[in-house]
Amino acid sequence: MINIRKLEAELWESADLLRQGSKLTSSQYCMPVLALLFLRYAYSRYKMVEAEILQGRPMRGGRVMPVEPSDFAAKSALYLPREAQFDYLVNLPDNILDAHLKGKDGHDINSLGEAVNNAMQLVEDQSEQLTGVLPKTYTMFADDLLRELLRIFNNKTIDEVGGDIIGRIYEYFLSKFAKAVASDDGVFFTPKSLVKMLVNVLEPKQVFETPHLALTYTTEGMGGVSRNFHRWARTEGMFHRGMKTGDILLNSWEGIYFDITEERIIQMMDDIAKFGGELFVMDDGWFGDKYPRNDDTSSLGDWVVDKRKLPNGIKALTDAARERGIKFGIWIEPEMSNTKSELFEKHPDWVLQTKGRELKQGRGGTQVVLDMSNPQVQDFVFRVVDDLMTQYPEIAYIKWDANASIQNYGSLYLPKQKQSNIYVDYHLGLIKTLKRIRAKYPDLVIQDCASGGGRANYGLLPYFDEFWVSDNNDALQRVYIQYGTSYFFPANAMAQHIGGVPYWNTGGRITPIKFRCDVAMSGRLGIELQPKHMSDEERAQCTQAFADYKELRPIVQTGNLYRLLSPFSREGLASLMYVDDARSHAVLFIYKVDNYCDQPIPRIRLAGLDPDRTYTLSERNVKNGQKPCSLNGKQFTGRFLMSVGIEVPLRDDYASRVFELK
Repeated sequence: MINIRKLEAELWESADLLRQGSKLTSSQYCMPVLALLFLRYAYSRYKMVEAEILQGRPMRGGRVMPVEPSDFAAKSALYLPREAQFDYLVNLPDNILDAHLKGKDGHDINSLGEAVNNAMQLVEDQSEQLTGVLPKTYTMFADDLLRELLRIFNNKTIDEVGGDIIGRIYEYFLSKFAKAVASDDGVFFTPKSLVKMLVNVLEPKQVFETPHLALTYTTEGMGGVSRNFHRWARTEGMFHRGMKTGDILLNSWEGIYFDITEERIIQMMDDIAKFGGELFVMDDGWFGDKYPRNDDTSSLGDWVVDKRKLPNGIKALTDAARERGIKFGIWIEPEMSNTKSELFEKHPDWVLQTKGRELKQGRGGTQVVLDMSNPQVQDFVFRVVDDLMTQYPEIAYIKWDANASIQNYGSLYLPKQKQSNIYVDYHLGLIKTLKRIRAKYPDLVIQDCASGGGRANYGLLPYFDEFWVSDNNDALQRVYIQYGTSYFFPANAMAQHIGGVPYWNTGGRITPIKFRCDVAMSGRLGIELQPKHMSDEERAQCTQAFADYKELRPIVQTGNLYRLLSPFSREGLASLMYVDDARSHAVLFIYKVDNYCDQPIPRIRLAGLDPDRTYTLSERNVKNGQKPCSLNGKQFTGRFLMSVGIEVPLRDDYASRVFELK
């Protein structure tokens, strides 16, 4: 394997040694050397495009027709006349006069410097964008020095690693020249001519759009920064849900994992409907024919119903959901496959991989990532969604998962010189596919999941309605996780579920059902467990939480967030609140995160209220079997609540309170 860092360092060292042996300063040497690198890159691309043109080229008189500038123009590539090609310059005789060369204007060429100047002028003549860009100062170089530079950059290893690597070498030289010029007491800057050169080196006529930069200013501290970003995301199309709110759902995953049967799914639908929920989501384990999906070692890519588990198919489930007055959703992981799958058997070339190397496999020892730079894969991923929605139009929600990172850095679709583009081209292919899906299914709710919140970003959220915050669903840890996530993402983007106990991910921690409900209620509320294993107390508390949440949902999911007390401050509590734009309606959450005897409970000072308005506190989701606390029904001015604050009764371990203020 070629060591790129070693190559670029060796090239620089050789070139700089030549400069040190001459009388040239770094600033004199810089642009001519960079332009030679450009010419080397241009020649490498020229030969690649020439080979493409010559494939299937018609013959005349028994000979292949020669390539012409128009052939290169048709491929948006730069044509190089023979006298401007790098190998032509490299192979000129030591005594230039022996070659009897003429310049483009007919004058005699008497030195290698003049020959290179002529080459640069010929290149400029081929592209309007390059006019006046390339240096023509090569006569200041001694012929021996210039010949050695050409030889250094004619390194055949450059062709072996692909043309785009010259871009990396170019950057390396640029950084080295910046330091060298500074050490010569000069001022180094990137001139416009150099920028134009770099643009043309990438791909003629190809546009590369960098990620957008979002900036905000506020006099309200980090809370103001968060509120500005939340408002921007909701109102400027930065995530698909916008100002809409999400349904209360039951997800099957942590309740039954892969053990899906029609009977279990319908039983879970019965339970969520009785609780007052609005949506049921069938997670992983419903698909696979030749390879049934009974664990994580097989079947990804084989998106057909496993009739052994669901003999009446998905239609029976969407019918059952409608009969119970709830919606139906389904899990997919369309960008992935397993080596144990029918898809991989039919299309092994669709998987990201490096030719000739062993395939590195992820989850389950078999999971691999499909090559989203490949248009055929893009079509396949689109059809995964389109086929489901065409066959089962009552599907209201898709959980789109992605449980693997790119481990095999290679594409059998991309050409050799584009292999370093994999991350970019993968993302562009994914975005292209998501745009197709959204164009056809604008109202379909899609969750962005990636081993939890691994893909929570505003590059993807314009196509998703929410994201799964974390695969750690322990309520205590979720207080911390959700608090941190709220700095950048709004509540209606954050999927937060009531989990079961003891919780496997935190050593079997047991937290009370009210605490679990209150923690989940501060975002898009859901539940993820097997309801038939719940106690009567847990069922009653969830039913109450769902009913209260429906009334509070518009404020929680689309209100202005004020973080009051951080769990990271180690004061024993965490607190946050949401306030509507009119400052007339608010919801307050308080969680006890430390638990010990005679624990001092800090006073909670609220924020975002109208100081001159009087608010009534009403406790919501009161603990089952208990009465509301002493603050229930009390009235305070906004000024008092924000400047003096309230002392909240929190005696028990993992105590929590939810208040509505009107």
